[in-house]
Amino acid sequence: MAQTKVVPEHGPDAIRAKREHIEAKLEADLDHDDADKKPRKQRKVTQRAPPKGWSAEEMKALLDIELQCALDNIPRFLEASELADRNASKINNKLRQRHAAAVKALQAASADVKPKAE
Repeated sequence: MAQTKVVPEHGPDAIRAKREHIEAKLEADLDHDDADKKPRKQRKVTQRAPPKGWSAEEMKALLDIELQCALDNIPRFLEASELADRNASKINNKLRQRHAAAVKALQAASADVKPKAE
């Protein structure tokens, strides 16, 4: 039987014992290299693209698509218990009002921004 050493949990002796244990484990793993294993691919080092702002046209398109998705899903709005006293027409009108307000705010915000002088 192999004799086990009693090593304290903290302190330099524990650190040394842990390091020896890890080194022994690594050496054992190197001895048992399987020829069947594929070598790991090196991971590509990539960088994130710099943040890109949204143009007014992109925001308008996003709002239009958002409205269209909402209008396509009016039956789901009607299923909500909180909207039980509303009908499809009222929900449709409210969605269109909110869309118009968002587009108006977007246009006002883009009018405040001065074009870059080149």
